[in-house]
Amino acid sequence: MRKALESKEKRISSYKLLLLGFLVAFGIFNRVTFVAWLVLPSIFVFRYGFRNKLQSLLAVQSFLFFCLIFIAADSYYFTGSINTSIITPLNNLLYNSKTSNLAQHGLHPYYQHILVNYPTMFGPLIFLAFPFTTNSIRSTSFLTMASGMIVLSLVPHQELRFLIPMVPLWASCINISRSTTNKVFVVLWIPFNLGMLVFMGKLHQGGVVPALQELQQYPGNYSKKRDISICDRLHGFKVRIPRAVAIGHYAVKGTCPSHRSRERHARFQKHQSPLPPALEL
Repeated sequence: MRKALESKEKRISSYKLLLLGFLVAFGIFNRVTFVAWLVLPSIFVFRYGFRNKLQSLLAVQSFLFFCLIFIAADSYYFTGSINTSIITPLNNLLYNSKTSNLAQHGLHPYYQHILVNYPTMFGPLIFLAFPFTTNSIRSTSFLTMASGMIVLSLVPHQELRFLIPMVPLWASCINISRSTTNKVFVVLWIPFNLGMLVFMGKLHQGGVVPALQELQQYPGNYSKKRDISICDRLHGFKVRIPRAVAIGHYAVKGTCPSHRSRERHARFQKHQSPLPPALEL
């Protein structure tokens, strides 16, 4: 749409508008923070929409149509029926809009993304992009990257992995020349990644998969003391119950006999949807 506006094209193909509606719906239902990356680039969409109001309705209709499909799919998955509507992105947004809920997963300062997570992702290569060139700043990739960074920085719970969509956008905004200085940064980037592989891949996240494999060994009989002990330990260490696909009966039933688990199960029954914690941002 930006290209059509800048080249003064009157209309773009209806197929592209239908595809746009599908991609936006799919992105939102896949991860609610997808919207964060669309705020600034959507300026061009609205400008085109005001210029071609009638044709732009195709994108809106496509978006609503696929939203209904995804709602029906989620409803059937979580409740076994499509009679009760489950709007997963809405539930996710409502949960994460409360600071008290985010506090259970950790609160961070608003500069966490820009001063800590962003440099941690790229390491020495960050110097290749600073300062960005004028052409890069005017690009759609930069607007998308800036949009996600700004919006996600307003959320008090900030994890490095929330910025992963920024990687291809950032890469398209830099120009790796053959200068000696750039070669030095590229060479330093190799040991940096090896170090982060050990730190983030093993020391930081290395216990997730073994923990899920261990939980899969336990049946869903909560009357046994052994199962009660496992549930209490999970909630004692503030570890949320993973999805059903990860540990089966635990996530489906959500009835571990601890006090916090009973509260979560009650909220599950009220909203008819698994609570989407901050980790699902």
